[in-house]
Amino acid sequence: MSTKEETLHLAIAIVVVLLFAAVFLLPMILFGPAINQATEESVRVTAEEELTEFKSPENDFRFTYPAGPNGYDLDQTDQLVDSTADSTYILTPKRRLNLAIDENSSLITIQLYKHEARNPLRWAEDNPEARFSERINEHQQGQIQGRVALWYQTGEPKPSDNLIIKAGDIIYFFRTHYRQPADSIRSDFLDILPTIRF
Repeated sequence: MSTKEETLHLAIAIVVVLLFAAVFLLPMILFGPAINQATEESVRVTAEEELTEFKSPENDFRFTYPAGPNGYDLDQTDQLVDSTADSTYILTPKRRLNLAIDENSSLITIQLYKHEARNPLRWAEDNPEARFSERINEHQQGQIQGRVALWYQTGEPKPSDNLIIKAGDIIYFFRTHYRQPADSIRSDFLDILPTIRF
């Protein structure tokens, strides 16, 4: 091969590389950071839509719950009949078909009872709202975030998983009401519990 041919091949190769760079690499160099940033923001927005932190307006109590399309709506309410709670929050599944909240609804309730001197076990034994006498298994005592806690389950006619935590002079009563033992609301409830902070 002559020197002219080698020079021509080299020039063609250089032109091909430059065209490739102009067509494919230049847009990536110019717009790549914007695309990456938009992708990161999209992922962050999606994640923020999926998980939402609730923070009590009264103190440092907070927890995170799923709020996306298959998650929950959170409302403060006084709809629960015969409740002596100072504050009641209800997480209702967005995928719930019936709109009325009744004693048979699958939902998660968080109730706050203020100015409480009793520990969780004594409170559960003394308070009919806890339905502690209807438990179907042995209760378990422990600590969550360094606070005394009590866990138990109740059976038919209104099955529920229950967690009572004492933080300061407030009893926090978490309960999930479900229809069937395999209901997904039970696993959602268990996912919420580790996010509790005081």
